[in-house]
Amino acid sequence: MRIRGKRIGGREIAIAIAVALGIWLVAGFVIAGFVPVPAPPGLQPIVLKGGHVQGSKIATKSWSFEYKRAQLSPDGTTGIIEGISNGIVLRKGKPYARVSAESINVNTQTLDFTAIGKVHIERIKDPEKHSFDTDYAVWNNGLEELTMPQLLSHRACDAQSGNYFDRLSNR
Repeated sequence: MRIRGKRIGGREIAIAIAVALGIWLVAGFVIAGFVPVPAPPGLQPIVLKGGHVQGSKIATKSWSFEYKRAQLSPDGTTGIIEGISNGIVLRKGKPYARVSAESINVNTQTLDFTAIGKVHIERIKDPEKHSFDTDYAVWNNGLEELTMPQLLSHRACDAQSGNYFDRLSNR
């Protein structure tokens, strides 16, 4: 083969093809490094916005919450639920407490949860109308026990006078 009067042999063509292939491979690797690889299907968290979530063991409801945003693990066994309102915790199948919280970490297998941030809890059907404010509360569903390691406030109502008082400072 002749180009502009010069003879080009098989060796020169092979070198040209090898150089072009090398440039193409290097460019492909460089360009591929700039694009983030998405997580494989099934490994991405499940994100839900605005709704109602309920934890039940067999046929007995354990708790339910309305939420603004929920992010569950890919297998749905754990999750972070934010903007909790109108939460109800049940004890022995009956409403025990109302809960509102900034965030709740939940285990959907054990039905345990940890409320974090600004947490408000009110006892249901309590003549003294106990209410609690804390920044951390833990519900152990197996024991049906709600613990608050550090109370910020504890209010109750005097059943006779109807006046509320702060139980932590006896005011």
